[in-house]
Amino acid sequence: MAGERVVLITTTWLRLDARRRWRSLAVLALLIALATATILASIAGARRGESAYSRLGARTLPATATVLPNQPGFNWARIAALPEVAALTKFPVTFGFEARGYSAASSGFPLADDQMTTTIERPVILAGRLFNPRRADEVVVTPKFAATSGKHVGDRLTLDLASPQQANQGYDGSSGPPRGPEVRARIVE
Repeated sequence: MAGERVVLITTTWLRLDARRRWRSLAVLALLIALATATILASIAGARRGESAYSRLGARTLPATATVLPNQPGFNWARIAALPEVAALTKFPVTFGFEARGYSAASSGFPLADDQMTTTIERPVILAGRLFNPRRADEVVVTPKFAATSGKHVGDRLTLDLASPQQANQGYDGSSGPPRGPEVRARIVE
């Protein structure tokens, strides 16, 4: 009985008060709905963002360390045998070429084995396909290079290579342009 009275009093009060203040109650309900939607969207975004780094790492297999011993004949087998090493790739540190007409463009180091892009540092391909490591006339470009140069997948670049003499002297681009052969390369990624 007492519970029924409380419900009756409450509903009567709400009917009377709602008639007088329906506009302010509607605005209040709208504000509560908007605040709830904002909070729920923030929570959903935070949950998705929380796993973004681990999902990207699982897809791209990023390197966590770069070793640059600068010693001819360095024994990489000893490094690969360490239990902490999951994958290892090699690259020669050389600055032996530039893209003709794009001297400000930075170039990555050439690959020395087939591990890069397969077991370590796997790229996310935005357009085109992964380059064939057995082809010297295929190159990849970054989205920034494509945007600033106007070059895209399928376009060609001319790469000016350092001469053997320049390479043997540690050519780094500061002593003038490369004086070796040129390679016509096609952008594949």
